Amino acid sequence: MNTRNYQQINNATIEELDLVALLKKLCVQWRAVLIFSIIIGLLASGARYVKDMSAYNASLSTQNVSGKEAVETSGLKQEEIDAVQQAVSQKRQIKVLTTYTTESEYMNLDAMNCRQLSILYYIKADRGSDAADLLAVYNEMLQSDDSVKAIKEAAGVKVPAKYIRELISAYDAKSSDRGGYTQDSSTDVMKITFNLPEGADSKAVEETIEKLIKAYDVTDLGIAKGKIRKISSEVNTVMNENMQTDQQNYTNNLSNLKSTYNTAVNSFSDEQKTLLDTLLEENGLSDDNTEAGAGNTDVSSSSNDTSSETATAIKPSFSKKYFAVGFVIGILLYVFLAVIVEILGKRCSAVAGSNSVFVIGSLFDTAQKKKNFIFRDRLLEKCLYRNQSDLDSGIDRILTKAQMNSSQEKLAAAELWTVGFDGMATPAVTQLVQESIAKGITLTVKSTADGKPDDMLTDVAPDKSIILAVQDGISRKKDATFLTDMLYTRKADYLGQIELL
Repeated sequence: MNTRNYQQINNATIEELDLVALLKKLCVQWRAVLIFSIIIGLLASGARYVKDMSAYNASLSTQNVSGKEAVETSGLKQEEIDAVQQAVSQKRQIKVLTTYTTESEYMNLDAMNCRQLSILYYIKADRGSDAADLLAVYNEMLQSDDSVKAIKEAAGVKVPAKYIRELISAYDAKSSDRGGYTQDSSTDVMKITFNLPEGADSKAVEETIEKLIKAYDVTDLGIAKGKIRKISSEVNTVMNENMQTDQQNYTNNLSNLKSTYNTAVNSFSDEQKTLLDTLLEENGLSDDNTEAGAGNTDVSSSSNDTSSETATAIKPSFSKKYFAVGFVIGILLYVFLAVIVEILGKRCSAVAGSNSVFVIGSLFDTAQKKKNFIFRDRLLEKCLYRNQSDLDSGIDRILTKAQMNSSQEKLAAAELWTVGFDGMATPAVTQLVQESIAKGITLTVKSTADGKPDDMLTDVAPDKSIILAVQDGISRKKDATFLTDMLYTRKADYLGQIELL
């Protein structure tokens, strides 16, 4: 045996990972990688689907539970239930204020530049009557549903009637320096103002108000007759301080309510939050519902102007995102497992070689590759292993090295030991034996496929040249290591190892 070679073999026993060989092997196994990654992607998406479906079913169950049942079965203390119910009340107020500040023309007008229609009327009550009473009656008339509807139509704006009402006001404008009017109770000056929404027809509004005033018969109400006369009318852009104050107050109230509500909810336990969700859903106050007024407030409302829609849970579906993530994880996991198998596996591998193995050549086992469609792409394999796939050149290199490492006399009766497989049933080995004859080498093939490795050591002698042949993924590492060590111990002429890929 070549002493230098064997010393090279046994001075190191640390396994090395050939990254290029690993990459080639993974590329050839692309079908297996694809199938494995698809499975992991489906599992990831399936797990997400199961989780979402569980939440969906739980949501449906929650929707079917009444508020009373939810309270009774919550298992919470009374003070905890009271806190949740108070939060529901706060949410109702938030809904009301939010709707009002969003929809109300009064809340959305520019208080600093408000276009305003002003009409002055002189009122003189009959003897025995008070002009202030007549003014109050006219103001009430202007706030009636019929009057508001008429004014809305005249203005020509698409605004809910309830929000037109708050744009109208009538009040006492009597003054000692205005027109020389007397200060007695039988006379008064009524000022009617209308804050004009954008696009409103001020002239039509003025005419409609005048018609309503003239057509109103106070005697039907049991009030003494009086005279009313229009003094003047004008449209001005004014700074409405009262409007500005009202707008700011509503905004501040809404902000404070939201802050109080969020603070309370953040302090709730999971059980309280579950109960809160149920009660909000039952009362049409969940965030997924259309915002509409609810409860008793100072803001006028009509059932025809508000609506609520119960939130409907969306049935989960296949998640492409989770499939993609699972697919990528599948690729990484396959590579990781491949590395573990190559390093820690019990079978010989060209990817995870050992410094203790003296390899004199590699051959491409086409017969073995044909059996593994999923793990082998034959066309791609021919491209990546084109150097090894040429059996003639591979065999020539092996026989040349054998001749360099041994004498011709010893090679005349050399043996080829195949570890874990039947060498004569392998086309690559058969061709190697046939071509060795042309170089004056007679190879006798022995196999451990049907017996124990130590059975092959019975007639080992120093004058006998021996070559080991291992097959990627077939031969066991411990068998190859055992035979290598024993050949050295018995001082056989060990020429090296052949790898069948």
